Formats: sequence, C-alpha cells, structure tokens
Amino acid sequence: MDNIITSEEINAIKFYLGDKNIVEQLIYRGGGKAYNTINALLNLGIRNEEDKAKENKVVEIYDVEHLKSYIGLIIDVFSASIKYRDSVNYDERSITSYRVDRLSSFQTFISNKDNKIEGFFSTCKKGLLPQYANTKEDIVLLEVVRDSSVPYLDFEDLLKDYYSKPEEAEILVPFGTKIANYDEIALSEEEKEIYKDRNGVAPKHKYVVKLTKGEYEEIPSELEGDYYNYIINEERLAHIINSMKLLTSGQKLSDNERDIYMKWKEMFNRFINSRIAKLFDEYSMENNTSSIKKLNKH
Repeated sequence: MDNIITSEEINAIKFYLGDKNIVEQLIYRGGGKAYNTINALLNLGIRNEEDKAKENKVVEIYDVEHLKSYIGLIIDVFSASIKYRDSVNYDERSITSYRVDRLSSFQTFISNKDNKIEGFFSTCKKGLLPQYANTKEDIVLLEVVRDSSVPYLDFEDLLKDYYSKPEEAEILVPFGTKIANYDEIALSEEEKEIYKDRNGVAPKHKYVVKLTKGEYEEIPSELEGDYYNYIINEERLAHIINSMKLLTSGQKLSDNERDIYMKWKEMFNRFINSRIAKLFDEYSMENNTSSIKKLNKH
C-alpha cells in the first residue's frame, strides 16, 4: 500500500461530500446526498433508516453494482483517513471538533458493547453549526476530542480550494472509532436558544466525547468470500432494497422482513470491518518496511 492518498480515494471523498463535479461524472451513482445511504449501511439495525424517514431523507440502493461501488468507496475513504492521520503532526491545540447529533444515535453508540461509532462521523473544527440542528430530530451537542490514534480527514486542509464548504471546516472520523469516555457538561442558555431541532425543540444534553482508535475484527480469509457472496446475492439484495423503500417511507417491516434486513446489515458490517482490519495490517507492514529501509541506510 502506498502512503500517498490516491486520486480514486480523493474522488470517493469528494463524492461522499456531494461534490457536484464528481456527482455529474457518474463515477458513483446516488446523487449529492448519497452519504445518507452510505451511513445507513454502516449503522446496524434499522434505527438510522427510521430516523432518516422522520427527516424525509432518502436511503436507497439500486442494484448489486451500486452496492459494490459503495463498498469500494467506504474502503477508499477509510484508507485515506489512515494515510491522512499519519501525514500530519498531532497537535493538542487542534484535536477538538464539534457535532450536533441525534440523541438516539449517541445513545446507540454508548450502549453497544464496544462503545463504537457507527457510520462516518462528521464534525466541525469551527464550532457547533445551527443549520445541522434543524435538520434532525431530538438533538444532542457534542465536543469531540480525538487522541493521536484516531484516523480522520480534515477536508479544508486536504482539498484546499477544491473544498466547496469551507464554512463547515469538516473533520470526518470513520466508523468503528471507539468512544473512550464521555462526560456530560452544562448547556448554556444561549445554546438552548440557538440550537433547535426540526421541531423547534432545544437540546437537553451536551457531552465532551473522547475518541480513540477502534478495533476491527478480521474474518478468516477462507470465509470472506462467503460473506461477500451473501451480501451481493441478487435475490437477497432485492429484499433489502424493498425493505429500504418501506423503511424510508415510514412503513413498518414484517417480522420476517426485519430479520432478513438485520441479518444482512450484520453480515455487511462484518465484511467491511474485516476489510478495514486488513487495511490496518497492510498499512502497518508498509510503515514497518519503510522504517527498516531507513535504518539500513545509516
């Protein structure tokens, strides 16, 4: 693996951000809001889809090739985040960023067994953004502090003049990152006034959340193909696509539909996490080899 962020990875990042030029080139399908679908795929269960249905946001997969392209995109964005982390100096003055989140999401993260973030986790260097409060329902304010082990992307720094949303100054933290600990802090009266959810309701909680690198479980190589074939099976995926349509239109799934959907999401995420574990292994080996070469020169 090369430590340089590739053009394919840059295109994946730009598409995830909804960059108009990349969207119009149709390198990926799904339009400028495809990140809603990508993050729904990376959240276990159906909570994320139900939350997005309440907010009139679309979650959709068209077919197998569309799904495959998103698998590649997810891995490319994660790969870039590892490379970016190791390309910059860790500076304790710039490790805090901010997020307005759904309370339901935060409660899910801190209640799962690994205290891990599900989905790509978008934060802002410049503070809490009110415009992200009024697109969500039942919000919580977060101050997010990364330690030096956490992969991340600083879009303003990485993309320079090509970054179309400099006012957002976005720091993206990848799925699987672990919440090491969190502490509730007091909301100010000003915060209660400024930040209102889509129903005009102020947040009830604010937390300082400390993040560290997550742990990713590798599937044995002889089983990885079975997982992949399971998630791209056309007949099964047709059920998943239909369930997505039902969920994002606010309808309930039958018990059988729910079971199939939950199992598929679990298999999808185990496959993705295995690929990320291998990514870390490859990257570690590359760095160790580079270090040995440097030592041998002296």
